[in-house]
Amino acid sequence: GFANNGGSGYITNNAYYTSGYTPTYISTAPAEMISFNRTGNNDIQFLVAASGAAGGTISWTQAMTLDSSGNLGIGAGSSSGIRLLITGGNQHLRNAAGGTTRFIMGPSTNSVEYGGLIFDDTDGSMSYGTIANYVAKFITNNTERARIDSSGNFGIGTSSPAVPLAVYNNSNGNLLTVSNNNVGAAIYCGSSAITFGDT
Repeated sequence: GFANNGGSGYITNNAYYTSGYTPTYISTAPAEMISFNRTGNNDIQFLVAASGAAGGTISWTQAMTLDSSGNLGIGAGSSSGIRLLITGGNQHLRNAAGGTTRFIMGPSTNSVEYGGLIFDDTDGSMSYGTIANYVAKFITNNTERARIDSSGNFGIGTSSPAVPLAVYNNSNGNLLTVSNNNVGAAIYCGSSAITFGDT
């Protein structure tokens, strides 16, 4: 049913509120409610309850919340100011029709998709990268460590790789170490030459 209580309203299924505002089961079955919280945070709350006995008191679980700013919290009582917040359990993005499913992370427009994760049901592959003419960056501690530019050049320690693999290091340490500990041999690539030595 639908009820309005001093500016706030709610839609219920298999539930009603007593005169003391106690949520109560109508029949022995699960219950659901959508609450329009006009007198509080101006949010919309989606609540569920497991099956209970008719006439018993309902204990709601807040399954989803849409706040007045358009932020959506799923599995949470609040979005914490995040546009889409999903908490609890395993999260799946699934295209039931099969084919190629794109999960776009970052800005996009109606005509441009910048990049993201691409899943292809036809061969089971997963791709990560940019869709248009942009670079793919790898960041740790809020600092860029490596990138693949729009030409496919991979740069480590540089933002402008001019060759297929460019490795830069501002310190005097080795740039590349290839080692086989079983035989005690290694290749070290230092600041000026490639040298051979034992580990």
